[in-house]
Amino acid sequence: MKYLLITILAFCLVQGACRNKAENSHITTVDLTGRYNSLQFNINEHVSGLKMIRLESNDSSLIRYFSGHVGEKYIIAMERGKVLLFSSMGEFIRTIAKRGKGPGEFTQIDAWVVDENENFFLYHDAGKDYICSYNLNSKQLEENIPFEDHGYLSGMILLNDTILSVFPSLFSEYGYLYFYQTFTGQITGGITRENIPHPGNWSGKSPVFKKNPDNSIVFQASESDTVFRIEGDRMVPVYSLMVEKPQKRGDITTGSFVSYLHSDKNQLLITRLRYESITTPTSSSLGVTESEYLSFDLKTRKTNKIDPLSLEVMDMELEATNLSFPDKSQILITYQAVDFKIMIGEAIKRDNISGSGKERLMQLNSEISENDNPIIITGKWK
Repeated sequence: MKYLLITILAFCLVQGACRNKAENSHITTVDLTGRYNSLQFNINEHVSGLKMIRLESNDSSLIRYFSGHVGEKYIIAMERGKVLLFSSMGEFIRTIAKRGKGPGEFTQIDAWVVDENENFFLYHDAGKDYICSYNLNSKQLEENIPFEDHGYLSGMILLNDTILSVFPSLFSEYGYLYFYQTFTGQITGGITRENIPHPGNWSGKSPVFKKNPDNSIVFQASESDTVFRIEGDRMVPVYSLMVEKPQKRGDITTGSFVSYLHSDKNQLLITRLRYESITTPTSSSLGVTESEYLSFDLKTRKTNKIDPLSLEVMDMELEATNLSFPDKSQILITYQAVDFKIMIGEAIKRDNISGSGKERLMQLNSEISENDNPIIITGKWK
């Protein structure tokens, strides 16, 4: 993977787009090139309304891993071959769409969004000149939203009932870093950029493009170490995440990806992935050698490695290995059913759980099968 070249291109892309757009502001530099101490972090102290959701598991609703929307009314699970609808309690409702070439079927969903009132699920099928609109109340597809397709999308955000913010992938040919369009297909604004030709064999991390609690958009490009706040056509740099430069030896490149997770008035949460990539003239592969969560104290300017990142559910102390902030202040943690059963068994053996607590856990353990759907933990960051 040509990391150095792509990093330079992406950095120039973002800087060039923002030169005339970003207002003067204080940017916080987070230096991750040195050593940092460990910090024990209990999610229960920072999250309200923490709850566990078990998705109904049957022949029609089984999924391998959870990716999608968890709301107050509905849960939408995205798989490569299907999109499933559940109630907020985890009961299976129906299949929204499946892969295929027939009416209502899709080839590859590259971007999607659910409105805040959970009335509509909007998604783009790669290669199609429209955005599908699924009514979550009537459980039916409605009239498509016009859309001019010029390659893959990396994200889509619904700003209000009539405006979408669209974030194309790095090598698409939209001519925009991001843009806004109406439900009639008219582009109303955005930041333009030069199209970047695809380098061939390439692999990299996902960008960050999501709503902040104040309804602004937080944005971090695939290969950029700068985190921006987007307000309309203004891009304000907020954080600069500094890591060591990638090291290349022959076909092998090692380095780190850092991504914005969440921030409040006290701290910035970051994920860091150390990777090793192998790029040849005919192939490209990327493997993660280490992953960690980091907390940057905005007052002391100190960085700590979160170890462990833990939470408590039903008298069980669990380690959160895949924390995400999908939208605004919502947190999402998922576990494979087989792993969750192991953690239940370990909790039952501990002496610090009451007799009634152990009975509840034993009952829960008997209700979960190793082949069940993933377990979801969600809540709101305080």
